[in-house]
Amino acid sequence: MILMKRRWLKIPEVAWLGIAIGVALRLIFLILFDNLYSHEAEAYSKIHLAQVWAYQGFGYPDLNFGPLHTALIYAVTAPFKNPVLPARLLSWICGCLTLPIFFLMVREAFSDEKIAIWSVWLLSLMPVHVRTSAVSLAEAPYGLAVAAGLWFVFRLLRQKEAGTGSLFGAAIGLAAAGMIRFEAWLIYPVACLILLRKRPWMAVFLGGMLAAFPMMHMTISKLATGDFFSFAKVSSLNFRMYMTDMPLILRAFAWLDALRIGMSVAPSIFACVGLALCVIWKRYLAFAAIPLFILAVLHYKTLTATLDPSLTRYSLMPAMLLTPFAVLGFIAALSAAKAQRTYVIATISILIGLSMVIDAVIQQRREQAPDAVKAVAAYLRDRCTDADRIVLDAFFHPYLAVESRKSPSSLRLPKKLSDLKTQDYSDVREILAIWKPTVVEVDDVSGRNRLIFAIPPGSHEFFFGGYTFSLAIDSPPFFVYRLQPVYKTEENTQ
Repeated sequence: MILMKRRWLKIPEVAWLGIAIGVALRLIFLILFDNLYSHEAEAYSKIHLAQVWAYQGFGYPDLNFGPLHTALIYAVTAPFKNPVLPARLLSWICGCLTLPIFFLMVREAFSDEKIAIWSVWLLSLMPVHVRTSAVSLAEAPYGLAVAAGLWFVFRLLRQKEAGTGSLFGAAIGLAAAGMIRFEAWLIYPVACLILLRKRPWMAVFLGGMLAAFPMMHMTISKLATGDFFSFAKVSSLNFRMYMTDMPLILRAFAWLDALRIGMSVAPSIFACVGLALCVIWKRYLAFAAIPLFILAVLHYKTLTATLDPSLTRYSLMPAMLLTPFAVLGFIAALSAAKAQRTYVIATISILIGLSMVIDAVIQQRREQAPDAVKAVAAYLRDRCTDADRIVLDAFFHPYLAVESRKSPSSLRLPKKLSDLKTQDYSDVREILAIWKPTVVEVDDVSGRNRLIFAIPPGSHEFFFGGYTFSLAIDSPPFFVYRLQPVYKTEENTQ
Protein backbone atom coordinates (compact mmCIF):
# COMPACT_ATOMS: atom_id res chain seq x y z
CA MET A 1 0.00 0.00 0.00
CA ILE A 2 2.83 2.39 0.88
CA LEU A 3 4.56 1.62 -2.43
CA MET A 4 1.31 2.26 -4.29
CA LYS A 5 0.96 5.64 -2.59
CA ARG A 6 4.54 6.55 -3.43
CA ARG A 7 4.40 5.47 -7.09
CA TRP A 8 4.21 9.13 -8.17
CA LEU A 9 7.73 9.55 -6.74
CA LYS A 10 9.22 6.71 -8.78
CA ILE A 11 11.82 7.71 -11.38
CA PRO A 12 12.82 5.18 -14.10
CA GLU A 13 16.41 4.03 -14.46
CA VAL A 14 16.98 5.74 -17.82
CA ALA A 15 16.07 9.06 -16.21
CA TRP A 16 18.44 8.36 -13.31
CA LEU A 17 21.21 7.75 -15.85
CA GLY A 18 20.66 11.22 -17.32
CA ILE A 19 20.58 12.68 -13.81
CA ALA A 20 23.85 10.93 -12.92
CA ILE A 21 25.55 12.31 -16.03
CA GLY A 22 24.25 15.78 -15.15
CA VAL A 23 25.58 15.51 -11.59
CA ALA A 24 29.01 14.39 -12.86
CA LEU A 25 29.15 17.16 -15.46
CA ARG A 26 28.35 19.83 -12.86
CA LEU A 27 31.02 18.40 -10.56
CA ILE A 28 33.60 18.59 -13.38
CA PHE A 29 32.74 22.25 -13.95
CA LEU A 30 32.98 22.90 -10.20
CA ILE A 31 36.46 21.38 -10.05
CA LEU A 32 37.99 22.61 -13.32
CA PHE A 33 36.67 26.16 -13.63
CA ASP A 34 36.71 29.36 -11.60
CA ASN A 35 33.74 30.76 -9.72
CA LEU A 36 32.91 33.09 -12.61
CA TYR A 37 29.90 33.14 -14.91
CA SER A 38 31.07 36.35 -16.59
CA HIS A 39 33.78 39.00 -16.17
CA GLU A 40 31.31 41.01 -14.10
CA ALA A 41 32.18 38.54 -11.32
CA GLU A 42 28.56 38.54 -10.17
CA ALA A 43 29.07 35.15 -8.51
CA TYR A 44 31.58 36.83 -6.20
CA SER A 45 29.19 39.75 -5.73
CA LYS A 46 26.72 37.38 -4.07
CA ILE A 47 29.35 36.26 -1.54
CA HIS A 48 30.51 39.82 -0.92
CA LEU A 49 26.89 40.92 -0.43
CA ALA A 50 26.47 38.32 2.34
CA GLN A 51 29.72 39.39 3.97
CA VAL A 52 28.69 43.07 3.97
CA TRP A 53 25.24 42.12 5.31
CA ALA A 54 26.85 40.36 8.29
CA TYR A 55 29.34 43.20 8.82
CA GLN A 56 26.50 45.74 8.93
CA GLY A 57 24.68 43.84 11.67
CA PHE A 58 22.21 41.49 9.94
CA GLY A 59 19.50 44.02 9.17
CA TYR A 60 17.20 43.49 6.22
CA PRO A 61 19.46 42.46 3.30
CA ASP A 62 20.09 44.69 0.30
CA LEU A 63 16.69 45.57 -1.17
CA ASN A 64 17.92 45.04 -4.73
CA PHE A 65 18.57 41.31 -4.25
CA GLY A 66 16.59 38.33 -3.00
CA PRO A 67 17.12 38.18 0.78
CA LEU A 68 16.85 34.40 1.05
CA HIS A 69 19.88 33.80 -1.17
CA THR A 70 21.94 36.31 0.84
CA ALA A 71 21.02 34.45 4.03
CA LEU A 72 21.77 31.05 2.47
CA ILE A 73 25.19 32.21 1.26
CA TYR A 74 26.03 33.55 4.72
CA ALA A 75 24.82 30.36 6.43
CA VAL A 76 27.08 28.08 4.37
CA THR A 77 30.13 30.37 4.26
CA ALA A 78 30.26 31.83 7.79
CA PRO A 79 32.22 28.93 9.36
CA PHE A 80 34.97 29.04 6.74
CA LYS A 81 37.89 31.39 6.06
CA ASN A 82 37.57 30.64 2.34
CA PRO A 83 33.89 31.24 1.48
CA VAL A 84 34.08 30.40 -2.22
CA LEU A 85 33.92 26.59 -2.17
CA PRO A 86 30.99 26.36 0.32
CA ALA A 87 29.02 28.91 -1.73
CA ARG A 88 29.69 26.98 -4.92
CA LEU A 89 28.75 23.68 -3.26
CA LEU A 90 25.39 25.23 -2.33
CA SER A 91 24.72 25.91 -6.01
CA TRP A 92 26.02 22.49 -7.04
CA ILE A 93 23.76 20.67 -4.59
CA CYS A 94 20.74 22.75 -5.64
CA GLY A 95 21.54 22.24 -9.34
CA CYS A 96 21.83 18.46 -8.87
CA LEU A 97 18.61 18.24 -6.82
CA THR A 98 16.78 20.20 -9.52
CA LEU A 99 17.22 17.35 -12.01
CA PRO A 100 15.00 14.68 -10.33
CA ILE A 101 12.51 17.34 -9.16
CA PHE A 102 12.34 18.68 -12.72
CA PHE A 103 11.61 15.17 -14.03
CA LEU A 104 8.73 14.79 -11.57
CA MET A 105 7.40 18.24 -12.44
CA VAL A 106 7.40 17.62 -16.20
CA ARG A 107 5.84 14.18 -15.82
CA GLU A 108 3.07 15.68 -13.68
CA ALA A 109 2.48 18.66 -16.00
CA PHE A 110 2.53 16.70 -19.29
CA SER A 111 1.20 13.35 -17.99
CA ASP A 112 3.86 11.73 -20.16
CA GLU A 113 6.87 9.89 -18.77
CA LYS A 114 8.63 9.78 -22.14
CA ILE A 115 8.63 13.59 -22.41
CA ALA A 116 9.88 13.82 -18.82
CA ILE A 117 12.78 11.44 -19.50
CA TRP A 118 13.92 13.33 -22.60
CA SER A 119 13.48 16.64 -20.76
CA VAL A 120 15.67 15.70 -17.81
CA TRP A 121 18.37 14.49 -20.20
CA LEU A 122 18.26 17.86 -21.97
CA LEU A 123 18.38 19.81 -18.71
CA SER A 124 21.28 17.71 -17.43
CA LEU A 125 23.37 18.92 -20.41
CA MET A 126 21.93 22.45 -20.83
CA PRO A 127 24.79 25.01 -20.84
CA VAL A 128 23.09 27.69 -18.74
CA HIS A 129 22.05 25.21 -16.04
CA VAL A 130 25.37 23.37 -15.99
CA ARG A 131 27.30 26.64 -15.66
CA THR A 132 25.07 28.27 -13.03
CA SER A 133 25.17 25.07 -10.96
CA ALA A 134 28.94 25.41 -10.57
CA VAL A 135 29.15 29.06 -9.44
CA SER A 136 27.75 30.93 -6.45
CA LEU A 137 24.90 32.67 -8.26
CA ALA A 138 21.26 32.57 -7.15
CA GLU A 139 20.11 30.76 -10.30
CA ALA A 140 20.58 27.13 -9.16
CA PRO A 141 18.65 27.54 -5.86
CA TYR A 142 16.06 29.57 -7.78
CA GLY A 143 15.62 26.82 -10.37
CA LEU A 144 15.21 24.17 -7.64
CA ALA A 145 12.56 26.21 -5.82
CA VAL A 146 10.57 26.88 -9.02
CA ALA A 147 10.70 23.24 -10.13
CA ALA A 148 9.48 22.07 -6.71
CA GLY A 149 6.73 24.70 -6.54
CA LEU A 150 5.41 23.96 -10.02
CA TRP A 151 5.52 20.23 -9.37
CA PHE A 152 3.03 20.71 -6.54
CA VAL A 153 0.95 23.15 -8.62
CA PHE A 154 0.46 20.53 -11.32
CA ARG A 155 -0.19 17.82 -8.73
CA LEU A 156 -3.04 19.97 -7.48
CA LEU A 157 -4.26 20.36 -11.06
CA ARG A 158 -3.96 16.71 -12.16
CA GLN A 159 -4.48 14.65 -8.99
CA LYS A 160 -7.81 14.76 -7.16
CA GLU A 161 -6.24 13.29 -4.04
CA ALA A 162 -3.69 16.14 -3.84
CA GLY A 163 -4.75 18.42 -1.01
CA THR A 164 -3.34 20.79 1.56
CA GLY A 165 0.08 19.10 1.54
CA SER A 166 0.54 19.89 -2.15
CA LEU A 167 -0.91 23.37 -1.63
CA PHE A 168 1.66 24.19 1.02
CA GLY A 169 4.38 22.55 -1.07
CA ALA A 170 3.51 24.83 -4.00
CA ALA A 171 3.39 27.87 -1.72
CA ILE A 172 6.73 27.11 -0.03
CA GLY A 173 8.52 26.34 -3.30
CA LEU A 174 7.29 29.37 -5.23
CA ALA A 175 7.58 31.72 -2.23
CA ALA A 176 11.20 30.59 -1.72
CA ALA A 177 11.86 31.21 -5.42
CA GLY A 178 10.48 34.74 -5.07
CA MET A 179 12.70 35.37 -2.05
CA ILE A 180 15.73 34.24 -4.03
CA ARG A 181 15.02 36.07 -7.30
CA PHE A 182 12.24 38.61 -7.80
CA GLU A 183 11.62 37.32 -11.35
CA ALA A 184 9.74 34.43 -9.74
CA TRP A 185 6.94 36.90 -8.95
CA LEU A 186 6.04 36.65 -12.64
CA ILE A 187 5.12 33.01 -12.13
CA TYR A 188 2.67 33.70 -9.28
CA PRO A 189 -0.35 34.98 -11.26
CA VAL A 190 0.08 32.33 -13.97
CA ALA A 191 0.27 29.52 -11.40
CA CYS A 192 -2.91 30.76 -9.71
CA LEU A 193 -4.75 31.11 -13.02
CA ILE A 194 -3.76 27.56 -13.95
CA LEU A 195 -5.48 26.29 -10.80
CA LEU A 196 -8.45 28.65 -10.93
CA ARG A 197 -10.72 26.63 -13.23
CA LYS A 198 -10.40 23.21 -11.55
CA ARG A 199 -9.36 24.13 -7.99
CA PRO A 200 -10.63 27.71 -7.42
CA TRP A 201 -10.29 27.73 -3.64
CA MET A 202 -6.78 26.29 -3.89
CA ALA A 203 -5.94 29.09 -6.34
CA VAL A 204 -7.24 31.72 -3.92
CA PHE A 205 -5.32 30.31 -0.95
CA LEU A 206 -2.14 29.90 -3.02
CA GLY A 207 -2.38 33.49 -4.26
CA GLY A 208 -2.84 34.77 -0.73
CA MET A 209 0.20 32.91 0.56
CA LEU A 210 2.37 33.96 -2.38
CA ALA A 211 1.39 37.62 -2.00
CA ALA A 212 2.83 37.83 1.54
CA PHE A 213 6.51 38.27 0.70
CA PRO A 214 6.14 40.75 -2.21
CA MET A 215 3.89 42.92 -0.02
CA MET A 216 6.38 42.77 2.85
CA HIS A 217 9.35 43.55 0.62
CA MET A 218 7.61 46.49 -1.05
CA THR A 219 6.56 47.86 2.37
CA ILE A 220 10.16 47.70 3.61
CA SER A 221 11.26 49.37 0.37
CA LYS A 222 8.72 52.17 0.97
CA LEU A 223 9.91 52.69 4.54
CA ALA A 224 13.58 52.66 3.55
CA THR A 225 13.48 54.69 0.33
CA GLY A 226 10.04 56.29 0.08
CA ASP A 227 9.17 54.19 -2.98
CA PHE A 228 7.42 50.80 -3.06
CA PHE A 229 9.33 49.81 -6.22
CA SER A 230 12.75 51.40 -5.66
CA PHE A 231 14.53 48.02 -5.96
CA ALA A 232 13.07 47.52 -9.46
CA LYS A 233 13.71 51.11 -10.52
CA VAL A 234 17.37 51.03 -9.43
CA SER A 235 17.98 47.98 -11.61
CA SER A 236 16.14 49.52 -14.57
CA LEU A 237 18.05 52.80 -14.30
CA ASN A 238 21.38 50.97 -14.23
CA PHE A 239 20.50 49.18 -17.47
CA ARG A 240 19.20 52.34 -19.14
CA MET A 241 22.62 53.97 -18.69
CA TYR A 242 23.95 51.88 -21.57
CA MET A 243 21.11 49.83 -23.08
CA THR A 244 19.74 52.83 -25.00
CA ASP A 245 22.86 52.59 -27.18
CA MET A 246 21.82 49.14 -28.41
CA PRO A 247 19.92 49.37 -31.73
CA LEU A 248 16.23 48.51 -31.44
CA ILE A 249 16.52 45.77 -34.05
CA LEU A 250 19.11 43.98 -31.90
CA ARG A 251 16.95 44.34 -28.80
CA ALA A 252 13.98 42.89 -30.70
CA PHE A 253 15.76 39.57 -31.29
CA ALA A 254 18.06 39.57 -28.27
CA TRP A 255 16.17 36.96 -26.26
CA LEU A 256 16.21 34.48 -29.12
CA ASP A 257 19.98 34.79 -29.05
CA ALA A 258 20.03 34.50 -25.26
CA LEU A 259 18.07 31.24 -25.50
CA ARG A 260 20.44 30.00 -28.20
CA ILE A 261 23.36 30.58 -25.84
CA GLY A 262 21.58 29.20 -22.78
CA MET A 263 20.04 26.11 -24.37
CA SER A 264 22.43 25.56 -27.32
CA VAL A 265 21.44 25.90 -30.97
CA ALA A 266 19.49 22.70 -31.69
CA PRO A 267 17.40 22.60 -28.47
CA SER A 268 16.47 26.29 -28.82
CA ILE A 269 15.24 25.71 -32.39
CA PHE A 270 13.31 22.60 -31.37
CA ALA A 271 11.80 24.53 -28.43
CA CYS A 272 10.40 27.17 -30.79
CA VAL A 273 9.01 24.47 -33.09
CA GLY A 274 7.49 22.52 -30.21
CA LEU A 275 5.95 25.62 -28.69
CA ALA A 276 4.39 26.60 -32.02
CA LEU A 277 2.98 23.09 -32.49
CA CYS A 278 1.44 23.12 -29.01
CA VAL A 279 -0.30 26.40 -29.79
CA ILE A 280 -1.61 24.92 -33.07
CA TRP A 281 -2.67 21.68 -31.38
CA LYS A 282 -4.01 23.55 -28.33
CA ARG A 283 -2.17 21.17 -26.03
CA TYR A 284 -0.10 21.84 -22.90
CA LEU A 285 -1.11 25.51 -23.05
CA ALA A 286 -1.31 25.84 -19.26
CA PHE A 287 2.36 24.94 -18.92
CA ALA A 288 3.35 26.94 -22.02
CA ALA A 289 1.82 30.08 -20.49
CA ILE A 290 4.55 30.21 -17.82
CA PRO A 291 7.69 30.54 -20.01
CA LEU A 292 5.77 32.63 -22.57
CA PHE A 293 4.70 35.16 -19.93
CA ILE A 294 8.22 35.34 -18.49
CA LEU A 295 9.71 35.85 -21.96
CA ALA A 296 7.09 38.48 -22.82
CA VAL A 297 8.02 40.55 -19.74
CA LEU A 298 11.77 40.11 -20.31
CA HIS A 299 11.32 41.08 -23.97
CA TYR A 300 9.33 44.19 -23.05
CA LYS A 301 12.01 45.27 -20.55
CA THR A 302 14.69 44.77 -23.20
CA LEU A 303 12.76 46.80 -25.78
CA THR A 304 12.40 49.61 -23.23
CA ALA A 305 16.15 49.40 -22.44
CA THR A 306 15.62 48.36 -18.80
CA LEU A 307 17.15 44.87 -19.02
CA ASP A 308 20.31 43.58 -20.66
CA PRO A 309 19.72 40.25 -22.48
CA SER A 310 23.47 39.68 -22.79
CA LEU A 311 23.32 38.66 -19.10
CA THR A 312 22.44 35.16 -20.19
CA ARG A 313 21.90 33.89 -16.66
CA TYR A 314 18.48 35.54 -16.92
CA SER A 315 17.61 32.97 -19.59
CA LEU A 316 17.78 30.10 -17.10
CA MET A 317 14.11 29.96 -16.15
CA PRO A 318 12.57 30.30 -19.65
CA ALA A 319 15.18 27.84 -20.94
CA MET A 320 14.32 25.30 -18.21
CA LEU A 321 10.59 25.60 -18.79
CA LEU A 322 10.96 25.41 -22.58
CA THR A 323 12.86 22.11 -22.34
CA PRO A 324 9.75 19.88 -22.68
CA PHE A 325 8.76 21.82 -25.80
CA ALA A 326 12.23 21.22 -27.24
CA VAL A 327 11.50 17.50 -26.75
CA LEU A 328 8.16 17.83 -28.54
CA GLY A 329 9.83 19.73 -31.39
CA PHE A 330 12.54 17.08 -31.65
CA ILE A 331 9.95 14.26 -31.78
CA ALA A 332 7.99 16.15 -34.43
CA ALA A 333 11.15 16.68 -36.51
CA LEU A 334 12.02 12.98 -36.32
CA SER A 335 8.48 12.10 -37.35
CA ALA A 336 8.55 14.53 -40.29
CA ALA A 337 11.90 13.11 -41.43
CA LYS A 338 10.56 9.57 -40.95
CA ALA A 339 13.61 8.79 -38.84
CA GLN A 340 12.26 5.85 -36.84
CA ARG A 341 15.33 3.62 -36.57
CA THR A 342 16.78 3.48 -33.06
CA TYR A 343 20.41 3.95 -34.14
CA VAL A 344 19.49 7.07 -36.15
CA ILE A 345 17.66 8.63 -33.20
CA ALA A 346 20.49 7.67 -30.83
CA THR A 347 23.16 9.15 -33.13
CA ILE A 348 21.29 12.44 -33.53
CA SER A 349 20.65 12.62 -29.78
CA ILE A 350 24.32 11.99 -28.94
CA LEU A 351 25.48 14.66 -31.40
CA ILE A 352 23.05 17.20 -29.91
CA GLY A 353 24.17 16.29 -26.38
CA LEU A 354 27.85 16.63 -27.31
CA SER A 355 27.20 20.02 -28.90
CA MET A 356 25.53 21.20 -25.69
CA VAL A 357 28.48 20.10 -23.55
CA ILE A 358 30.96 21.70 -25.96
CA ASP A 359 28.98 24.95 -25.86
CA ALA A 360 29.04 24.93 -22.06
CA VAL A 361 32.81 24.31 -21.97
CA ILE A 362 33.56 27.03 -24.53
CA GLN A 363 31.38 29.55 -22.70
CA GLN A 364 32.94 28.77 -19.32
CA ARG A 365 36.54 28.78 -20.56
CA ARG A 366 35.93 32.25 -22.00
CA GLU A 367 35.03 33.59 -18.54
CA GLN A 368 38.01 32.49 -16.44
CA ALA A 369 39.81 34.96 -14.19
CA PRO A 370 42.95 36.43 -15.82
CA ASP A 371 46.28 35.42 -14.28
CA ALA A 372 46.97 39.11 -13.64
CA VAL A 373 44.01 39.53 -11.28
CA LYS A 374 44.82 36.23 -9.58
CA ALA A 375 48.29 37.61 -8.80
CA VAL A 376 46.74 40.71 -7.24
CA ALA A 377 44.32 38.58 -5.19
CA ALA A 378 47.23 36.44 -3.96
CA TYR A 379 49.14 39.57 -2.89
CA LEU A 380 46.17 41.00 -1.00
CA ARG A 381 45.50 37.63 0.64
CA ASP A 382 49.08 36.63 1.55
CA ARG A 383 51.01 39.90 1.88
CA CYS A 384 48.38 42.12 3.48
CA THR A 385 47.10 41.77 7.03
CA ASP A 386 43.76 42.48 8.68
CA ALA A 387 45.25 45.77 9.85
CA ASP A 388 45.67 46.98 6.26
CA ARG A 389 43.10 49.38 4.81
CA ILE A 390 42.70 48.58 1.13
CA VAL A 391 41.14 50.75 -1.60
CA LEU A 392 39.99 48.55 -4.51
CA ASP A 393 39.33 49.68 -8.07
CA ALA A 394 36.22 48.87 -10.13
CA PHE A 395 37.27 46.06 -12.52
CA PHE A 396 36.95 42.62 -10.84
CA HIS A 397 36.12 44.41 -7.58
CA PRO A 398 33.88 41.60 -6.16
CA TYR A 399 36.49 38.97 -7.07
CA LEU A 400 39.25 40.83 -5.25
CA ALA A 401 37.03 41.70 -2.29
CA VAL A 402 36.28 38.00 -1.68
CA GLU A 403 39.57 36.40 -2.75
CA SER A 404 41.56 38.82 -0.60
CA ARG A 405 39.97 37.07 2.43
CA LYS A 406 39.73 40.46 4.13
CA SER A 407 36.86 41.77 6.24
CA PRO A 408 34.61 44.43 4.66
CA SER A 409 35.96 46.77 7.33
CA SER A 410 39.38 46.56 5.61
CA LEU A 411 38.09 47.31 2.11
CA ARG A 412 36.80 50.42 0.42
CA LEU A 413 35.56 51.29 -3.05
CA PRO A 414 35.91 55.09 -3.41
CA LYS A 415 33.56 57.41 -5.24
CA LYS A 416 33.59 57.69 -9.00
CA LEU A 417 35.55 60.63 -10.32
CA SER A 418 32.32 62.17 -11.65
CA ASP A 419 30.87 62.09 -8.11
CA LEU A 420 33.65 64.10 -6.50
CA LYS A 421 32.63 67.47 -5.09
CA THR A 422 35.26 69.39 -6.99
CA GLN A 423 38.09 68.75 -9.39
CA ASP A 424 40.73 69.76 -6.83
CA TYR A 425 40.75 66.26 -5.27
CA SER A 426 39.49 67.53 -1.89
CA ASP A 427 37.31 64.42 -1.45
CA VAL A 428 40.29 62.17 -2.08
CA ARG A 429 42.41 64.09 0.39
CA GLU A 430 39.61 63.57 2.91
CA ILE A 431 39.67 59.81 2.24
CA LEU A 432 43.42 59.78 2.79
CA ALA A 433 43.26 61.92 5.94
CA ILE A 434 40.32 60.17 7.66
CA TRP A 435 40.35 56.57 6.45
CA LYS A 436 44.16 56.37 6.17
CA PRO A 437 44.50 53.61 3.52
CA THR A 438 47.67 51.55 3.38
CA VAL A 439 47.08 49.86 -0.01
CA VAL A 440 45.56 51.15 -3.27
CA GLU A 441 44.75 48.74 -6.10
CA VAL A 442 44.59 50.19 -9.61
CA ASP A 443 43.28 48.76 -12.86
CA ASP A 444 43.80 50.37 -16.25
CA VAL A 445 40.52 48.93 -17.58
CA SER A 446 38.29 51.29 -15.61
CA GLY A 447 41.16 53.72 -14.95
CA ARG A 448 39.21 55.14 -12.03
CA ASN A 449 41.70 54.92 -9.16
CA ARG A 450 44.51 56.08 -11.43
CA LEU A 451 42.53 59.26 -12.08
CA ILE A 452 41.16 59.70 -8.57
CA PHE A 453 44.55 59.42 -6.90
CA ALA A 454 46.35 61.19 -9.76
CA ILE A 455 48.70 58.24 -10.27
CA PRO A 456 51.11 58.91 -13.15
CA PRO A 457 51.21 56.03 -15.69
CA GLY A 458 54.32 53.88 -15.31
CA SER A 459 55.32 55.42 -11.97
CA HIS A 460 57.02 53.24 -9.38
CA GLU A 461 56.92 55.88 -6.66
CA PHE A 462 55.25 59.26 -6.28
CA PHE A 463 53.82 61.59 -3.66
CA PHE A 464 50.21 62.61 -3.22
CA GLY A 465 48.06 63.89 -0.36
CA GLY A 466 50.72 63.45 2.29
CA TYR A 467 51.53 59.88 1.27
CA THR A 468 54.28 58.09 -0.61
CA PHE A 469 52.82 55.62 -3.12
CA SER A 470 55.25 52.75 -3.82
CA LEU A 471 54.55 50.13 -6.47
CA ALA A 472 54.20 46.68 -4.86
CA ILE A 473 52.61 44.63 -7.66
CA ASP A 474 53.08 45.24 -11.39
CA SER A 475 50.63 42.87 -13.08
CA PRO A 476 49.13 44.80 -16.05
CA PRO A 477 46.42 45.92 -16.28
CA PHE A 478 46.45 45.66 -12.47
CA PHE A 479 48.81 47.46 -10.10
CA VAL A 480 49.04 47.64 -6.33
CA TYR A 481 50.60 50.55 -4.43
CA ARG A 482 51.72 50.59 -0.81
CA LEU A 483 51.12 53.87 1.01
CA GLN A 484 53.31 55.44 3.66
CA PRO A 485 52.51 58.80 5.31
CA VAL A 486 55.18 61.49 4.93
CA TYR A 487 55.54 64.59 7.04
CA LYS A 488 56.32 66.80 4.09
CA THR A 489 53.77 66.62 1.24
CA GLU A 490 55.01 66.90 -2.30
CA GLU A 491 52.17 67.27 -4.79
CA ASN A 492 52.69 65.49 -8.06
CA THR A 493 51.66 67.34 -11.20
CA GLN A 494 47.95 66.96 -11.98
